[in-house]
Amino acid sequence: MKRLIGLQYTDPRATAELALCPFTAVPNPSNGGVAVKVNYENEEKIVPIELATGMMVGHMNKIASANNAGQAVQDWVIGVPAWYSDQQKRSFLDACEIVGVNCLRLMHER
Repeated sequence: MKRLIGLQYTDPRATAELALCPFTAVPNPSNGGVAVKVNYENEEKIVPIELATGMMVGHMNKIASANNAGQAVQDWVIGVPAWYSDQQKRSFLDACEIVGVNCLRLMHER
């Protein structure tokens, strides 16, 4: 998912990554980005990749809280690939905001 966030569905980078993905991706009707087709409670739904990434970050927050003696983790610094564009970084920050994670900074991975 981290390679798809912030990209348009028609972007050549997204097309190359989608060929390798085990899930069904579709264009996001609201912004032309990438969305994932899921079956939730016997109903087909389209989930934007930012929301799916937010769900993943939210799950990591639960794991971190459980391993921190049940105390909530309030502030985060998250590593992202160095090749992320500004749009991809903003989309990742949006994903964090969706799930209520306070991301203080995005750091480049090495």
